[in-house]
Amino acid sequence: MPEWLTPLAVLFIGGGIASALAYGGQAVLTRSAASGRNETVGIYLALAAAILGTYLAFITVAVWERRSDAELSARLEAADLWVLMQLTHAQPEPQRRALQELVLDYTQSIVAKDWPALATAGAQRSFRRSPELDRIWSALLAPQAGGSAMASAAVDRLGSLAAARERRLLASSTSLSPYIWFTLTVGTIVNLALLMLVRVEEKGLHALLVGSCAGLTLMVLWGIYDMQTPYVGAWSVTAEPFTQVVSQMKDFVSR
Repeated sequence: MPEWLTPLAVLFIGGGIASALAYGGQAVLTRSAASGRNETVGIYLALAAAILGTYLAFITVAVWERRSDAELSARLEAADLWVLMQLTHAQPEPQRRALQELVLDYTQSIVAKDWPALATAGAQRSFRRSPELDRIWSALLAPQAGGSAMASAAVDRLGSLAAARERRLLASSTSLSPYIWFTLTVGTIVNLALLMLVRVEEKGLHALLVGSCAGLTLMVLWGIYDMQTPYVGAWSVTAEPFTQVVSQMKDFVSR
């Protein structure tokens, strides 16, 4: 199933189940003391809805900011790679050509190897060394690489790239804690249960409203789940910045 269909399935399936439960629940609730019960349930429902709404808003903003930070970090890492490629121009031949090929190989490895791994087994990839990156270090630190200011700048830039790669791998292995998911699940169930306990005359309208609230809440929960790991899901961070840099590097090397 296409990923964009998932939130729609969550909306209609979750909302439909909640509507059916609400409609059936109205038949069980007695008419006696409906007014007093509704007043009591309404107080608790307002409190529970305020707590859940605040919690959902906080978590949604947090996971979106983490995804945005991961996207910005990828763009900055790609920009550093492009600067490193340009710095290799200061090296004499044949070291220049060798360094350019190494930088290009490392950038291509990010697209071809690292990115698929981030989406499937990021936790297993964390802090693993990159052979392509190690070869760049060896080439830059070799005696024939020289001690010019440009070479020092390239070493500094490579250090920034190594740190950026570590942050990228670490972000791929982090997700929301089970406690947060437990709180969100319990809060959603409590709110829907209180909403179903409200006694109304129009059972069909009540079922529709309960289903709508349930569907929208479940869509928000699905969005949080989808964005909790920046490199997995429909809204994942793509390797587009590195793909663009690879194209630029190939043109640069072929000059």
